[in-house]
Amino acid sequence: MAERYVSSEWTRQLESRMHWEFYWNQQALMAEYLKTGPRNLVEIGVGSGFAANYLRSKGHRVTTVDLDAAKFPDIVADISTFQPEESYDAVLAFEILEHIPFDVVVRAVGRMGTYVRDAAFISVPRQQISLMSVKLKLPVVRELSWRIAIPRRKLKIRSHFWEAGMAGVPVEKIECAFQSAGFKAANRFDYLNQMFMHWHKDDISQTQIIE
Repeated sequence: MAERYVSSEWTRQLESRMHWEFYWNQQALMAEYLKTGPRNLVEIGVGSGFAANYLRSKGHRVTTVDLDAAKFPDIVADISTFQPEESYDAVLAFEILEHIPFDVVVRAVGRMGTYVRDAAFISVPRQQISLMSVKLKLPVVRELSWRIAIPRRKLKIRSHFWEAGMAGVPVEKIECAFQSAGFKAANRFDYLNQMFMHWHKDDISQTQIIE
């Protein structure tokens, strides 16, 4: 299993424009929630470190968790057994869950429900191929977009254990994992082959003081 996890080597390379657009969409997904004031966040999967560094620059506290010590996370831990001593306002897991067997993801999401007070922000790939994507910007009217995609027969990226929509992992199964952990769907949108999801708890706190 260990060899399927993403190594830290790619974090030293210049990323594609598409990947930077994924970063923008991650921040857009969280924008409404974060604008109320500084938050205490936990990020599962360090990645390139962009999300944590950007959020810290905006005054939020971010604790990073990763199994790979070479990525220098704040906490080295397996998310399937991760049980922090403190609770957090929200958890972030962008482009990381697909690198873990889905049954392990279900256990990890169940644990999130015990240490997250407010929300979960997730992005995972869809198992599909984009045939066409069109965007239009018109006066007065907001940006409009159309996209045509078809299912992909098998996983393209070797480090992925699963993708949303593949046999055995329909989107509904992902939703069920979060609902079982006490989360409710707040927002979801697709960008290219990536699905972005915002989940919330019923007792969302409006402010969180960070010392």
